[in-house]
Amino acid sequence: MITMLRKVLVADRGVTGARIVRTCEDLGLSAVAAAACEATGSAATADALVAAADEAGADAVHPGHGPLACDASVAAAVLDHGLAWIGPQPSAARRLLDSAAVRASAARAGVRTAVGAGPGPVRRVDAECLADAAGTVVVVSTRDRTPGHLGGPIVEEAPAPFLSGEHEAVLRGVCTAVLRDAGYVGIATCSFTVSGAGPVSFVDVAAGPARSRAVEQVADVDVVFEHIRVVDGHPLTYDRLPAHGHALALRVCGGADTILVFGADRDVVLRRAADALEDPRVGGGAPPAAAPWQPDRLAEAG
Repeated sequence: MITMLRKVLVADRGVTGARIVRTCEDLGLSAVAAAACEATGSAATADALVAAADEAGADAVHPGHGPLACDASVAAAVLDHGLAWIGPQPSAARRLLDSAAVRASAARAGVRTAVGAGPGPVRRVDAECLADAAGTVVVVSTRDRTPGHLGGPIVEEAPAPFLSGEHEAVLRGVCTAVLRDAGYVGIATCSFTVSGAGPVSFVDVAAGPARSRAVEQVADVDVVFEHIRVVDGHPLTYDRLPAHGHALALRVCGGADTILVFGADRDVVLRRAADALEDPRVGGGAPPAAAPWQPDRLAEAG
């Protein structure tokens, strides 16, 4: 149950904003989408949000999960007006933008920021995290978004394959160190490179979710829902989350659209993905120049 908030002004009018409004309503909160703001600059944006919140009778502002969520000046102005800010606190937002401080946190967790040399290809892996005010950090799911890692059509895969238990432990340790050192509360995404069986290297961290259909499919929690709860002061009641199945996002129609393939495990998903790419209604009928796909690599992957 949400105890501190009553009505939320949602400063995002896109698909993300609509989802946030629905989630607020699921939590028993009133929610209203802010009118499009033409103002530019932090001060003008903050003034517009505060005025809109006052007019709507809101006691909180949700900035969405775009650049506004990372604007420490806007967050500070909203908080100074006595409103709740359902986004990174100003100090945490500034800390995440301090690359030297973030690198230092990763280094204390035993990971460097340069791409490490090691056997095998270098993979790009993201870890979507939730963090509460008590310093608990949970990796919701990982995803592999290495370009073409199973051939041309693959956009992303979750959870990330090819990670050893040691790799996963390192990812969790770095995410915890970076977000805990920042005093971060909410959703964030940490990015890494993994060099085959070699080292993990930290790349960067960003406020907000991974914006990944594959991650959402396999995640055990609704991160938008949990984000509002932790900002309201509720602790996370778990320290690890299992993945529910496996998912691939595939590029179709010459790269303009994607489809999501889901199954109980990776083998099932790879078979379904190969079938989908051979289906004339999905990929098989596309001109080769528009769809440089390699279903045989999907079938052989693993």
